[in-house]
Amino acid sequence: MIFKKILPKWFFSDFFLDWKLENWQEIYKNQTCLLNIYYQGCYRSLPQVIVFDNTKENLDLSKINFQLTSHKFQIDESLEAEKIFKLYKQFIYLHKRKLFNETCLRLVSIKVQQKSTNSKCILFQLQTSDYFDYVQTNLCLDAKLNKNHISLREKVHIRDNNYQLEELEDSPLANILGINILIFTSDGTLILQKRSAHTLVRPNQICSSASGTLTKADVPTYQQEFSADKLLPAFLREMFEEIGLEPSSITESSVKFLGVLRELNRGGQPELFLSAYIDSDKNQVVDAYRNAIDKFESIYLLFFEMGSLANEPLDSLERQSKFLSKVDELIEQYEKTIAVPLMAHLALWCRSRLNWF
Repeated sequence: MIFKKILPKWFFSDFFLDWKLENWQEIYKNQTCLLNIYYQGCYRSLPQVIVFDNTKENLDLSKINFQLTSHKFQIDESLEAEKIFKLYKQFIYLHKRKLFNETCLRLVSIKVQQKSTNSKCILFQLQTSDYFDYVQTNLCLDAKLNKNHISLREKVHIRDNNYQLEELEDSPLANILGINILIFTSDGTLILQKRSAHTLVRPNQICSSASGTLTKADVPTYQQEFSADKLLPAFLREMFEEIGLEPSSITESSVKFLGVLRELNRGGQPELFLSAYIDSDKNQVVDAYRNAIDKFESIYLLFFEMGSLANEPLDSLERQSKFLSKVDELIEQYEKTIAVPLMAHLALWCRSRLNWF
């Protein structure tokens, strides 16, 4: 504590972003469409806003479309993001964390396409954005250059938008589109990651099996629409890089698009959530992990056994009750270090398994 008084405030991560955001319900008191998770016999609100809930729509990957526009995102100079970014880069250097820039994909809007009376598609419109733009906006929301300075979160979500998120198309934030995958082994074991202390996002927290962001390299063409099944290699790239599993180990028919949420902690950054099953067992996953390209992002893998409850029908009240008890057990086991996106991921997956909306 004494060092925190001596060192400059920007030396600490919570200067840039309040990752815990324990007062999120006060900051976003007018926010609607919050995601709930059923835990210990009651519903609890999460700091996640539902943008598209595919556990309700149940559209397959061929009905979920993407389109990349040629217009690149630019940060509004009035946000003074560059001044804070200079401090952030010093913070990264002193804490020996890794910071790389690349061209990512920003979610601009989501539109419903009614093809016919009984056929509906969803279109996600994207634009390119530098990862550094995301760092300067979504990851520096709570930074204040001095005592009179207003933070980006206060400006955008409290002063300008009445204690709630702005619409995606109106947002001055980079809002790059994240990916989160829950992966289950052939014997019904859920794979989780304990993140490294040196990662930029969610250090030391327990996260989904694999996570990352969509990049321009994943979507080489502009204007033309393409369906989510064409993006499977991009979705599974994170699985390969972080865990070491080959995309061929995935059962493609098992890949389910659960939905898209916006996380309040990071100012409404959108993330898409999927679940999938692999042909490998736990031991094979451990072997593959040793050779993962991005193994440095995690300390180790965690395995939680769901058994047949992971994929077999929950066709009785007894099985549903056992399933919910097992999910409670998982959350209780890791509650102190479980990341917000993982809680949201579990909530969507439970809704999908139980058909609860």
